[in-house]
Amino acid sequence: MNRSYPYGIILAAGKSQRMGRLKPLIQIQGKTFLQHISDQLFKAGIDEVKIVVGFRAQEIVEQSQAGQVQFVHNPLYEKGQFSSLLAALSALETPQRGALVCLGDQPHIKHSWIEALIAAHHDHPDALIRPRFGQHTGHPVIYPGRLVPEIKTMTADDTAKKIWRDHAAEIITVDLDPDILLDADTPEQLQDIIKRMPK
Repeated sequence: MNRSYPYGIILAAGKSQRMGRLKPLIQIQGKTFLQHISDQLFKAGIDEVKIVVGFRAQEIVEQSQAGQVQFVHNPLYEKGQFSSLLAALSALETPQRGALVCLGDQPHIKHSWIEALIAAHHDHPDALIRPRFGQHTGHPVIYPGRLVPEIKTMTADDTAKKIWRDHAAEIITVDLDPDILLDADTPEQLQDIIKRMPK
């Protein structure tokens, strides 16, 4: 059984247009979004974290406070989130380990979520792993190493939905709490998330 840990990937290359300010560097309780997320990844046992940057990349690199992470630049970030996933997967030194992919606007992420997803990955190392609450799925997700070569043949104009559709029979869902469905796209959503985060 494969007991290796996947890479941790944080997608943080977008323009944050709906928020009106640069989401990766917003601070909550003295930590940036990226620091909150990377801290939880490390706490869950992931030892290598890569952050994909694009818009205002240098500013994010200099101010993220994210610790021992590697930054990956996505020059095609304006094409959307899938282009950042491709950039991240292309930067994996050992792609067969797979990748746990987080959104850069979920500062409320919990290491317990990540641990549950990794446990499912260890039990089903060839499956796509996705968290769920009720009938809805969210992030983070795990792409198994065996699919990385296939995904890398796709283009920035594709979407992750194609992967999930093509491999629907290979998805394992993990039931978690409702907060996995939240992300901070707008100031209002951010305030809701802040209220839910432990002090």
